[in-house]
Amino acid sequence: MAISIAYDTDRHGSSGCTVCDYRDHSLGSPPLTITIFCKTACRRSATATVVAVGMIALSGCSPRRVSFDAVTLSPAKQPTGETYSAGRDILEEAQRAYRNIEYCEGTIDITGTTGYAEGKRPVQARLLNVTLSGQEYLYLRGPDSNGDPFGITIDGQKADIKDAGVTESFPSAEDALYAYSGVSLEGSTFLPGCLLDIAWKNGSPDFPKDVSYLTAWATGAKLVGSARVDGEDCHRLHCDRETATWTIYVSKTDKLIRQVDFGVSVSQMKHLRKRHWGGGASGRVISMERTQVFRINEVRFKP
Repeated sequence: MAISIAYDTDRHGSSGCTVCDYRDHSLGSPPLTITIFCKTACRRSATATVVAVGMIALSGCSPRRVSFDAVTLSPAKQPTGETYSAGRDILEEAQRAYRNIEYCEGTIDITGTTGYAEGKRPVQARLLNVTLSGQEYLYLRGPDSNGDPFGITIDGQKADIKDAGVTESFPSAEDALYAYSGVSLEGSTFLPGCLLDIAWKNGSPDFPKDVSYLTAWATGAKLVGSARVDGEDCHRLHCDRETATWTIYVSKTDKLIRQVDFGVSVSQMKHLRKRHWGGGASGRVISMERTQVFRINEVRFKP
């Protein structure tokens, strides 16, 4: 559960104490403790008030670093019902399947549309090749936004990106994959994240931190029917959040994901920008859509 920090812009002024960090212990059981640290200095005392589930109103700041470790929130209730229960079961089964992969090789075929405030809606495409071996080695290659080839190599604790003949090292697999999420139209995050079972620190604002995409989707995915993707019979799951929507297609045979549709509508983008300073390109981006089709050429599971 992401926590938003609300502040009084009239009281603080446009350049006042409006930037605060928080530590989200969202995996703990209720009551949930949130710690807020003031990053700037002013002469006002600081108080934090819970105004709603998932929302803290911050009134004033102090001239020194202050932690509020007595603020408690109750995590939002997860959706209930047979369709949500079935969706959660399917994604938990998918996670077990991904963790049992010994070797996988295939492609990620991506098409994306981005809506801009001036009315443009350019369409982009990427075709990425991905290879996983032994849950620790992953190689992802494809074209960047200029059409030039790049490669991301994850080998145990080592993570490198090679682009335009230059190799850059990253402290973790998550850092490397997340760095190219925009370049790859999110192709470096969804499927590679499932293959490596990454617990994302940089994920959707609506998701719990430090959990995998499959675990996060499972907290609110609804089974809405069946569909065929490249001839594969799949469960169709829908996960609608405040700042984005996902439709996930999970194979009924090997339990692996075959397609993810990701979208941020105009209203969701407004909410995202309001809550998290997002929006992209100085606020010019007003919506986006991505479709990723995962084609598996070879997969082997552990005995």
